[in-house]
Amino acid sequence: QPALSQAVGELKKWSAAAGIVCTSDLCHVEEHDSKQALLVHAAEARLESKLGQLATAIAARHAQHKVRVVCIAGPTASGKTTFSHKLALALRAEGISATPLTVDHYYLPLDRQPKYQARQSRADVDYDSIESMDVELVQQHIMALTQGQSVTTPIYNMKTGYRDEPGKEMALGSGSGEEGVLIIEGIHALNPH
Repeated sequence: QPALSQAVGELKKWSAAAGIVCTSDLCHVEEHDSKQALLVHAAEARLESKLGQLATAIAARHAQHKVRVVCIAGPTASGKTTFSHKLALALRAEGISATPLTVDHYYLPLDRQPKYQARQSRADVDYDSIESMDVELVQQHIMALTQGQSVTTPIYNMKTGYRDEPGKEMALGSGSGEEGVLIIEGIHALNPH
């Protein structure tokens, strides 16, 4: 994965220039210190710059091949949702309609969770496992959206373990026949299943 290696190398250089060589260096940055504020603003500026570059690259590819789907995956609490919404805005700045789809809303309701069914214990549910996802519904909705249809996506309630009704109506594009880009984000966004 040369692109991943390059990204890690760039981040190491940027971090070193910011005075952060290892995680323990972050512990020495005092809360509400001017160095902390500078570090946060510099990181946000870097992210915005990278988002702009990514949006420009996607726009160039879209002009040639009509990009339909962009997937964003990563571990729990890594910023996938925020990143997908910022990418959608950056793509709009490039003249491309983009809509994020959070696959976290496609968890199976608690009573359909395989590990919950065994002992009726919520602690047994592994939300990081693909078996906790309604894979069939995710696939149906992705296919429908990329074929220009609208869908009603579920809204998963982590407190109750069930979906809140009525869901959320969603379609790609601006409604004027324009083909939009679907940005799929979630821990399983790149899972082949």
